[in-house]
Amino acid sequence: MSKYTRTDLQRMMQAHLKEILLEDEVDRASGLRRRPIDPATGNYEYDNPGIIEAYELHIRELEEGKYDRAVKLVDYYLEEHSITDIEKGSATYNLLCREMLRTQLRALDVIRLKERGRYDQADELEQELTTQPQQSSPHSHHQAHAAKDEQGQVDKSILATTPASDEGKSTPLSKVIEEFRQEQVKAERWSPKSEAENLSCYQLFLDFAGNDITVDRITYPRIREYKTALQKLPANMKKSPKYRDKGIHELLQMDIEKPMSTNTINKYLNRLATLFKYAVKNGWMNMNPAEGMELPQKRRDDELRAVFDESDLHRLFHSPEYAEDQHKYPYQFWTPLIALFTGMRQNEIAQLHLEDIRQQDGIWVFDINANGPDKKLKTVNAKRLIPIHSFLAVDLRLPEYVQSLKDQKEVRLFPEIKKGRDGYAQTISRWFNGNSSTKQGYKNKCGIVSDLEREGKKDFHSFRHTLINHLKQQRVDAQLLHEFDGHSTQSMTMGRYGKRYEPQLVLDEIVSKITFHRTIPLDHLTGSKWVSTI
Repeated sequence: MSKYTRTDLQRMMQAHLKEILLEDEVDRASGLRRRPIDPATGNYEYDNPGIIEAYELHIRELEEGKYDRAVKLVDYYLEEHSITDIEKGSATYNLLCREMLRTQLRALDVIRLKERGRYDQADELEQELTTQPQQSSPHSHHQAHAAKDEQGQVDKSILATTPASDEGKSTPLSKVIEEFRQEQVKAERWSPKSEAENLSCYQLFLDFAGNDITVDRITYPRIREYKTALQKLPANMKKSPKYRDKGIHELLQMDIEKPMSTNTINKYLNRLATLFKYAVKNGWMNMNPAEGMELPQKRRDDELRAVFDESDLHRLFHSPEYAEDQHKYPYQFWTPLIALFTGMRQNEIAQLHLEDIRQQDGIWVFDINANGPDKKLKTVNAKRLIPIHSFLAVDLRLPEYVQSLKDQKEVRLFPEIKKGRDGYAQTISRWFNGNSSTKQGYKNKCGIVSDLEREGKKDFHSFRHTLINHLKQQRVDAQLLHEFDGHSTQSMTMGRYGKRYEPQLVLDEIVSKITFHRTIPLDHLTGSKWVSTI
């Protein structure tokens, strides 16, 4: 017996439809989606060919009962919403495939109206689709077929139109937290560090609201009270001897010198919202009262971390370590350069295997992937190919350096970096940024200081911001830049239906526009002991 009825699946897909249409509106507001122009006439095209093709393929899959495209969408949806109890190939899974196809068709109906400039009709249809109970489709004669699992057995429970059971709304939040924790750990979505951080956030709310609180007592007023309390708590309360042994209600009675930052408060609220989203999806809660509760930032997102200016980069790459080739380990030479010319995240660089540096269609690329138990990616969008800039590939002979390591029977690009609790990045962070034990990191030795009030924090991650800003100022296509740096495309059509850009296109439109080696003298680096001579 399935725990999901057809009504459950329809409700899930109705919520998903809202998400798709909201994504579409966000894309239009940011300029990522525009009505296509017919190059021959200069007039608007009424039907985007990609949307028409997707529409026809969805219809065909519904008619034929074959779910090649639906499976990809359903798998993405289940992963995105942390749903692990719908088994692939089961009757419930097959029915969800059909509901997913119907949902995509409904979304495309609305989008096609917008493509034709019929916004009033689009709004009217969207209102109808997202507020009325979903009705049976003309394709429902396939329903019994869809409700069979891989053994051909019909599971009639999922064809019911009312829930099979109701656990009630008095479930302890602590139980929901444990269920969520187990799913995230089992699916390997949480590292030990992220598990500890999330549980700490949840425990703070339990300390505030009571360890025995049930989900039915978690309301908007209670979350507002919690948000107000967070604004009165001290920064670094878990580290300071003055605060770390005190409970939240004790802290609220104290005079706090420095309250926690807006960014930290929003972290607590966002992680709580993620937990409640899981609770809603699994039927424990009817609403998510923490969603949208974040405090407005005093600064824009792009001001929270500063970029390196030209003088910073000159100091970083003309230090005694670089000028006199004094780096003790190869990662200290290579990682800042790779970060500057690729925008890769710290751990993406640190975990590179030698086989991840290869040729694709005759172009040297970094293959960013999670192939192997010692590698992980921040998001599903982080999986990508990055063409290697000519300064790294030709001037600094990175492919030859890789070959020299292969000749030594090494597996990883930086075998000297040992894996820690949360991957390989910590070694780089401690060396470059410094911490309480190392005191002064490499950036500090180079005279790089952060004016937090004026421009934001400067650390290793600033290389990524520096590159993205460098490309943004050259008006690089936003869609292409998002794929290059491993962010979500934020576009239903491009992100879910479009294929990845070819390396040659990325090389021509992105990598060729990275010009740091022309504005900062870097020729002295070619003679380093870490540059291969084979």
